[in-house]
Amino acid sequence: MNYSIGQDEITPPEPSAVMESLRAIGYSPRTAVADLIDNSIAAKATRILIFCQWSQKESYITLLDNGTGMNERELVRAMTLGSKSPTELRSAGDLGRFGMGLKTASFSQCRQLTVASKQSRVLSIREWDLDYIQQAKDWLLKKNTDEKGDELVKKLLIGDTGTCVIWRNLDRIIDFSAAEGKGKEHFLEVMESIENHLAMVFHRYLARKRLKISINGHDIKPWDPFMVKHDFTQEYGEDIASAHGLIRVHGYVLPHRSRLTENEFLDAGGPNGWNGQQGLYVYKNDRLLVAGGWAGLGLRAEDQFNLARVAIDIPLNSDAAWHLDIKKSRVRPPNEVRGRLKKIAEIMQERSRHTYRSKGRILGRKISGTFAPVWKEQWKGSKLGYHINRDHPVVSGVISRLASEDLKLLLRLLEETLPLENIAFYLADSPNARQEPFEEKTDTTDFKSIVALLDQIISTTKLPLSLLESTLTEIDPFNRYPEKVLEILRRGKADDGETAK
Repeated sequence: MNYSIGQDEITPPEPSAVMESLRAIGYSPRTAVADLIDNSIAAKATRILIFCQWSQKESYITLLDNGTGMNERELVRAMTLGSKSPTELRSAGDLGRFGMGLKTASFSQCRQLTVASKQSRVLSIREWDLDYIQQAKDWLLKKNTDEKGDELVKKLLIGDTGTCVIWRNLDRIIDFSAAEGKGKEHFLEVMESIENHLAMVFHRYLARKRLKISINGHDIKPWDPFMVKHDFTQEYGEDIASAHGLIRVHGYVLPHRSRLTENEFLDAGGPNGWNGQQGLYVYKNDRLLVAGGWAGLGLRAEDQFNLARVAIDIPLNSDAAWHLDIKKSRVRPPNEVRGRLKKIAEIMQERSRHTYRSKGRILGRKISGTFAPVWKEQWKGSKLGYHINRDHPVVSGVISRLASEDLKLLLRLLEETLPLENIAFYLADSPNARQEPFEEKTDTTDFKSIVALLDQIISTTKLPLSLLESTLTEIDPFNRYPEKVLEILRRGKADDGETAK
């Protein structure tokens, strides 16, 4: 019912319509359960017990933690839609943002959500029932539950503190019209996918013994996306400064299949398979937000890049800058770091390609963090510009050789007049129209001359083949054509330790 206050009119939303709409945000069962665990971590839980019971329409899923629990006032707030603003500062252990996760995650999977919590041995219960709301046509949060819910609460919540979440009427998980056998089979498959997802999302917590999670009494083991302990995993590390704090980046190139046992190969494929798991792994407070994909950096997902995975730890309270969605499953890097992240991703892709094609031969477990782009982003407040990287080997070599003030002025003129507006206009209209450096022109005299200049400046003739390949991988644009550069330099196919002739 609408009503007025002065010249303004209050138009409260229709409860059932809002609740039903929230169910369509796009959670899967596994992302929904992960969202519940975020709340348990925020409550300082160290043990989480998940139980699932198949009983057709009476099936249920429960999650119990040993966290600090909530009193009645706190529980009511937790059950209120939008209980926290996304702009509100959060504590280090708070993995939420919108104050919506408990409700939207639960409604996406069930029609009946019961939450019971104990604090100082005092029990509080609240329940949302979508059918009840639809019938009453009002925002009616129940202060108690039915006999079955009460039975589950008493069975599970036996400690002095903790919280129990109960999902019933699982209409988004169970096809009530399916035959008994198929319905149960699908239910068990869903629970298996939840286990695999939690093993990935919370693998740092599980591996560091900060948290234990079990499903029906079975402890979940952490899944390491990066195979950090394997002898043939290659690593790269770098820190990037941003307006919200330091971003820690660790790139990994996983071992070639020939270096893995069958079990290692199957396990390393992860929940989404080798192709789906390549790309960026974005973490906040050790919680994995995004697992795989290139986050809109304009990079392709190809088989030869399957070995490339990049861990990115973003600062706390930077969710808005990274465009983190309500499900905590999609991000978009802020403009100030996109260029650098893309360069790092390209390094890892190139290393993956090399390892993929050379069937496991690696250039060294540790990759140096000395990538040299020709152009670097330069931000002045909110305005973006580009400057020529004076530390690039060819640029610095030419400047030192010529030592001319006129050359420095020429570089500054080029930087100040770079047609950014035209570039942005044409790429926005035709994003695939971008021409790669020396695209299809690596046989030209100019390219060969630039390679020869690089050879003179960094004395590549004195480098072993393996070190030369590593060096080329980190210098733009030669990292795009390392084999062609080696051919020009007449390196041949020498062994790693052989000095080029």
